[in-house]
Formats: sequence, C-alpha cells, structure tokens
Amino acid sequence: MQIIELYIKGSTRLEGTAESTLANNLIGRADSNFLGTVKVGDLVENQSTAQNASVTAVVSATQLTISNDIFISGQDYRITNDYARVDLFGDESVSISDSILNIRDISKVFTPFSQQFNLPASKANNKLFRHYENTDVLNSYDARFRSDAIIKLNGLDYKKGKIQFKSVKLKDNVAYSIQVIFYGDTVELKDILGEKELSSLDFGDVLDFEYTEANVLSRFINQGDIAFPLITHSKNMRLTANGYRDNILNTPLEFGDLKPAIRAQEVIDAITRTYPQLTFNGGYFNSVDFSKLYLWMHKNEGFLSNANEGGGIRTISNRWNHRPSAQEPNVDWDFTTSTGVGDHRTARSRDGQFTFILSVVSTVDPTAEYTVIFKRASDNTVYNSFENLTGSNSLETRINPSFEQGGFIDLIIEIQAESTLALTQSLTVERFTRPSWQLVSQGIASYVASNASTENTINVSEMMPKVKIIDFLSNLFKMFNLVVYKENNNISVIPAVEFSRTGKAWDITRYVDVNTSTVERLFQYKNMVFDFKSKKSFLVQFSDEIQQNFFSRESYGDDEYDGGDYKVEVDFEKMMYERLNNEDTGALSNIGQGAMLNKKFEPTVGKPLLLYIEPTDAEGSFSLGDTVINTYNRPTQIAPLQSFGGNRVSLNFGVEADEYIGTTVDNGDNLFNTGYLDYVETAFNIRSRLLKVSAYLPLGITTKYKMNDIFVIANKPYRINKITTNLLTNKTDLELYSRLETVTEIENGQSAFLRVIPRAEEGVILNNSITVNFDNISSEPNLVGYDYYVNRGLIGTLAPTATSLTVTSGIESNTTYTIDIRAKYLIGGDTGFSYDTTLIVQTPK
Repeated sequence: MQIIELYIKGSTRLEGTAESTLANNLIGRADSNFLGTVKVGDLVENQSTAQNASVTAVVSATQLTISNDIFISGQDYRITNDYARVDLFGDESVSISDSILNIRDISKVFTPFSQQFNLPASKANNKLFRHYENTDVLNSYDARFRSDAIIKLNGLDYKKGKIQFKSVKLKDNVAYSIQVIFYGDTVELKDILGEKELSSLDFGDVLDFEYTEANVLSRFINQGDIAFPLITHSKNMRLTANGYRDNILNTPLEFGDLKPAIRAQEVIDAITRTYPQLTFNGGYFNSVDFSKLYLWMHKNEGFLSNANEGGGIRTISNRWNHRPSAQEPNVDWDFTTSTGVGDHRTARSRDGQFTFILSVVSTVDPTAEYTVIFKRASDNTVYNSFENLTGSNSLETRINPSFEQGGFIDLIIEIQAESTLALTQSLTVERFTRPSWQLVSQGIASYVASNASTENTINVSEMMPKVKIIDFLSNLFKMFNLVVYKENNNISVIPAVEFSRTGKAWDITRYVDVNTSTVERLFQYKNMVFDFKSKKSFLVQFSDEIQQNFFSRESYGDDEYDGGDYKVEVDFEKMMYERLNNEDTGALSNIGQGAMLNKKFEPTVGKPLLLYIEPTDAEGSFSLGDTVINTYNRPTQIAPLQSFGGNRVSLNFGVEADEYIGTTVDNGDNLFNTGYLDYVETAFNIRSRLLKVSAYLPLGITTKYKMNDIFVIANKPYRINKITTNLLTNKTDLELYSRLETVTEIENGQSAFLRVIPRAEEGVILNNSITVNFDNISSEPNLVGYDYYVNRGLIGTLAPTATSLTVTSGIESNTTYTIDIRAKYLIGGDTGFSYDTTLIVQTPK
C-alpha cells in the first residue's frame, strides 16, 4: 500500500484593487478584510502584471507587508494560500486516469482526471474549506474556482493539476466528508480564457496603421506581421481585354476591396501578453510552418469597419476657433495654405462673415452613409446639419461673427457614421468683410484635421474575426492534430506524430498480471471523415455541387465495415482560390485570388480563415487604384518552401490540386497525411488490437512515464491509450494498442527489427545553429551510417562512428525544429532504416 498525499493551493481567495503606493506593501481599500483571513506565507499576485510576492506581515485589515515591491495604485491583486496538505481517509480509493492521444476518440484533447473521491471533514480540512456547509461563515471557500493541487506518492510528485470542489456530506447535520475531483493541468486554458473573444486580446499598438491607399499597397506587395492577400470581400474580379475588373460593376481593384491578414503567431503572442500566466513552450507555435500562417481579419461581410458591435455611431469631432493669443492654441485643425491672407483664426471681426466649406470623401465604401454637423462649441447650437450622405460631398456653412461672443467663432465640425474608416476631410474657410455694406472676400485659408487619423486607424483587435479564444485554440489543435499538455509550468503544443516519436520504452513484462487480460477490437467505426465545417464562398459551393466530391474533405474506411461514421470537423473556413484566365483570349494570367462571396455573388462572413501567402510576380497585369502591380501577396493553401527542403503541406485534408499551379505539390501532402494518417492506418489495420491488462508498476515508472512512451510486454511494443491507476493499491489498468509500422515508416523503408539509435540529446543550441549528440551503434552488423532530417527535409548522412551532428544553414532564432536521425543499413544489397530517433529543439531568441 502506498502513501498518498494531496496538497491544495489557493483555497483562500481574496481579490481587490490596490488603493495607494507604498514600497513592499499592499494597501487595500477601506472594505478590505485582511485580518483573520490572510496569514504570513500566503501568496499575492499582481493580476495586471503577473508578478508575485508572499505575505511577510499582516499590518491591519487594509495593509499587508509583502516580499517584493510589485504594486502601484489601481492595480488588481489576488491573495491565495500556498500549498497545504489535505487529510485523506485511510482507506479511500483514489484513481487517476491518463489519456492524451486516445485512438478511439482522436478529435479530443484529454487530460488526467480522477473519479470523485472523498476527503474527511477533519479539523484541518474544515479550516481549509472554511466550513463550506455553513453559509454564515464570512470569506467562505469559493467553490466557483478550481484550486491548484499536487498528488504525491510515497513523497514523490505524481500529478499536478487542479481540484474542483463538489459537495459536503452531512451526518446528523454535521459535516462528515468533502467530495472533490482532480483535473489535469491543461484544463486551465478554459478556466483562464473563459468566454473571451479574440477581439479582447492586447495586440499592442505596433501593429496598428492608418487606413490609406499607400499603407494598404505597401502591405499588398510585401509580407510582414500584417499583410493584405488578394482576397476580395465584395467584388467578383475577372480578367478580360478591358483589364482586371469587377464582373458586375466593371470597376477596377481599389484598396478598400481588400482586407488584412495577421500572422497567426501574433495572435498567440497576444494571448500570452493578455494572459501572462499562460506560457506556450515553443513547439508548433514556434515552428517555421506556423510562422508563415496568417489569419484573415474578416469579422463582418463587406468593407472594413470600425463600427461597434451591435451598431452604434462613431464620431470624428474637430474644433475650429479664433485664437486671440498663443496661450489658447487651436488643436484640431492645422493651417496649411492660404491665398495671401494667412491663418484666419488669428483675425476676428464683428462685421462680415466666414464661409466654411468642408470637403468629405468616403474613399472606400460608396454606399456607406454619414452625417455632418456644424455646431457652436459652447452650447452645441447647430448651425447646419447634413444627413444621409454618401460618397464625396462639399458642404457649406456661413457664420456671421457678430452673433458670436466677442466676434470669436468657436466651431465644432462633427462627422457621424457607423464606420469612420476611410472618411477623409479637408476644410477651407473664406473670410468676408463688409466695408460698404457689401461683402468683400479677404481670401481663402485651408486646414487639415489633426485628429482625423485616430478614427481612420486599423486597430487590430477591432478587426479580429468573431470567435472565442478557447475555440480558436481548440480548432488549431484539431486542425493540425496537436498534443497539448503542461510541463514545468509551460504549455507544450506539439504535433501528435512528433509527440509519439519522442517517447522512451519501458519493459513492464515482470509487473503485468498475466492471469487476466482482454483483447478487443481497436476501433469501433467503419469510416472516418475529416472536413471543415464552413464553406461559404461560391467557388467551394459550386465545386461541391457540380463534382459531388467535397473540396478538402478526406475520408478513410470501408462502408462494409461494422460501425458508424466518426467525424473530425474543424470550425474554420475553407476557401477555394482560383487562377484567372483572360476570358477574351484564354491566356493564363499570373493572378491568383480568392473571394468571400456566396453563390449569389453577395458578400458573406463564414468562420475564421487561415491561409498562407505566396509573393507572386504579377508582370504588371493589373493595378491597385492607380498603381500598376508587379508583385503581390497571393493567397494559397500551400506552406512556403523551407530552406531544409522536405514536402510542403497544404491546408486541405484531402489531396487537392493547387489552385494556382494546377497540380498537387510534394505528393499532395496535407493535413490528413501529415497529421492523422498514421493513427488512422493503425486504427483500421487488421492486425490492430486493444489490449486491456492490469499491472503493479513501481514508482520509478509510475512517477516518470509519459503518455508518448512505449510499454513493452513479452518483447511486443505497445502504445499507451489510457492508464488508470489506483493510488491506494498501486494497481494500474492499462489500455494499450499494438505499435505497428506506420505508413510513413513503410514508405521510408523503416523496419522494427533494425536497431534504433537509443538516445539523442541537445548539445550546443545557438540562435543560428543546432548541435545534437547521440549514442552510436557502430558495432551493429550491416550498419553503414546515419541519415538526419530537419523539419521533414533530408539534410545529410553521417558515418557509422559519428556521435553528433550540427545544422547551421537556415536556422533562425526563437524557432522550433524537429531533428530525426535514422540508422542506415545495407542488407543483401538492399537499404533499410531503423525507426527515427526524434528530438524537438528550440533555438534561443
């Protein structure tokens, strides 16, 4: 029987706002209640900065002395207790189940959890849970939150995760037991992110830019963190002898017809910036492929808009007033030029009049309506208003200074619209005097609005597609078949194929209970279907209807098998792109484009769209506005070519011809082939079995195994599907499935009987080079050397006596690389390879 210990952190939970600043102190507001609630050693977190300290003294009900100076006035705090041991029933059975890659339900992300178990309502536990059954207790245990927890076996850390409080059982109206559930670490993603959407993230100001033709053009011909791909949101662009024009209105491509895309890596950075308690540990999010992936910023149908969700009016307000002295400068309109009279704001007159002419141009959406109001600043008296305006307008208002205080004009010009993007304005003011009761012009002065650009700025958070952060992440995990788990306070995100190759082998033959075991059918379905849920654009819909061969979908199985269909559906958008022909000459052009239009060629929204961008030579075959385009950002499904070679992966599940080159790229590698094929082949293989067996594993295995490890029983290797361990009795129930050669291994000539390199580890890792050390097996018969790969691309071959390799070419800082090493054999004139020894390496910044 083992010694089980449970420790809970954070059962005390106080939150508030720092009232004032004092070094190494936390001073709360008047309603704080630190006395009797907070104790020395409790943990204090600055929720605004994620900095931490511990309580060194409780000074008063509103003041604590803390170990670090981490607060300024107005910042939010959270106080929790440190880990405290919880009493357990002596005979309580606690079972923990582990499953990350469950081959019977591969679309889900699993974490360790336990069945509900009981804690005694002891004096220590009642203090920890603050007599939850008594609603009169002030600052009671807050069961709405999960608390950090550690389970120890015989003094060794076994699992870290969270405890969820369930209930208190009473006997004779007195607390008897407390029910809790233990969850694994990765559930905290949902706890922390909650229902927040991408638009709530902190992207910083560095990505924001003014919405002008010049800025869009620059991002249309160049790549960066923000780029404009050739995807139209309202126009159906065609190419004829008349040029590249809309098929309905016959208008050319304008900058407002495009929407930006943001690197997906910037979205991940914004998540960790907004939630500093989340740290993603390299892995796929730092890979070369992911660094080239973009998210199209398409939150609503049609033109870009900074309109508030659910409607509402945005306002550009600029003030023009006489300025009698330099002590009262005008800040809203900047003087530019005049016809010899200078700045009219320095001159005032009780006689005559001023004529204000505001020129407004809607440079993007010709149908967008706006309102212009001229009004007195002091009391909002309206001089003139113009409503239901569209396009370009020149609006005139005359003001007689004799009716203004002291002859001073203090005027506000206000533009109201749902979206103020691309509304440009300029002001001319003509001054008239009345020397002989006749108006005589004294000249015209011109002004530009100094604060108009703030309402014409692309704010990245405002343009994010409407989706919850947790849903965005979950669909990324599903799309690329990523394994997510927490290790050393970092969240690792690794492709499942690579995760499964980096484990170690444990021979557990001697610990297995051979008296009883069960062998079952591994997979319970006849077909597996992989697809995208949303396909709103007309090209995909027409293609699916005409060909009855659903674009990007992949299925695997046989309708004659027993069982139903298993679906893996990604809640992202799937768009089909096209390469245009000249419809008059039939000549193939260099224009590759997308269009978010439905079958009626109307603007539509759909789900978030992920894409790659390929810089493409346009040969001057079209223009953006008045600028002839020679290169542009072409949207594509295909990942950019890496410097290491290797196959380029498409963002389709099925094998599809590239819409631009007309054929498949790199053997049609896609999301299914690279992410799921090996698992699916194993699931449907006639030799595959699910072995259910019990074992009594020693702590040296129980506390160290990982879910990508291999268990060997009687010289047969098995992958782990699920492990359930009774911590009291140490009995472990195992669900294992056969470790068969995968499709990839068979295609690469790899065999299980050829000895694998037993160990590889990081050597010197720099921001521009990687060294890997490994154990050679030079004494192995028929060994002729080693092949090594970086990110699926063959880099070189090593001699049988080699013990290390170094890669320098193409290595970038702060990037994750996958290194595979295969032992190479020559047997009877045929070349064969061992299984890969895989290492995932992160270069420093």
